[in-house]
Amino acid sequence: MRKWFDRLDKKQKIELYRTISWSAGSLGAGLGGANAAGVGLGTTVLGWAIFAIIVFIIFRVFSILNIKHPFEK
Repeated sequence: MRKWFDRLDKKQKIELYRTISWSAGSLGAGLGGANAAGVGLGTTVLGWAIFAIIVFIIFRVFSILNIKHPFEK
């Protein structure tokens, strides 16, 4: 796992850290919102896990079909 990280340049690493921090912040806000709405922690975690699996499947399909971001060259 470490090999791909070592190949990233400084700008790519900053973008990776930014993405991870936004994701963690969104997860925390979602958990807080679900808690305020009275949803149990188990249901919240199950919903988050299902969402993560769906996102993983979507990105996997994009990579198999060689679909790239519209702004990539």
